[in-house]
Amino acid sequence: MVVEEFDRNPDAVLEPDNPVQLAALLKKFLRMLPEPLLTFKLYPLIMASQKLPDFQAKLVLHLIYVLLPKTNLDLLLVLTGFLREVSAHCQEPGGAGNKMDTHNLALVVAPNILYAKPPGGAGPAGPSPDDSMLAVKAVEMMIVNLDDLRL
Repeated sequence: MVVEEFDRNPDAVLEPDNPVQLAALLKKFLRMLPEPLLTFKLYPLIMASQKLPDFQAKLVLHLIYVLLPKTNLDLLLVLTGFLREVSAHCQEPGGAGNKMDTHNLALVVAPNILYAKPPGGAGPAGPSPDDSMLAVKAVEMMIVNLDDLRL
């Protein structure tokens, strides 16, 4: 598997023909960050923003981008830009595309970049179904509105 091979030898050449394994490597990288990409501190604000009408939620997300540490923001912009590009090739004519539309990508990525601090710091906090849906909605909004949210 690519993840184990990469752990053993970071200089290994990755084969581009297995997107599932490359996606696993990306998710592992995101999970191994010392803090989620969207930070523990901003988690409650992001969750609350998704309970607002879309126009207001988008405005709050723009303000959240201002509050993110620069390195987090830089990585978030690259990641959401990449995800938007992947979703642009969803279901291309002739079967050449992929099955990952914006919602599916947000569903897979959200748990790796947006989650609450575990209570007492022991083990991952299990999000409620409502929080999971709000996290997916927030990440999907970040992908779709990348150009508007970019500073």
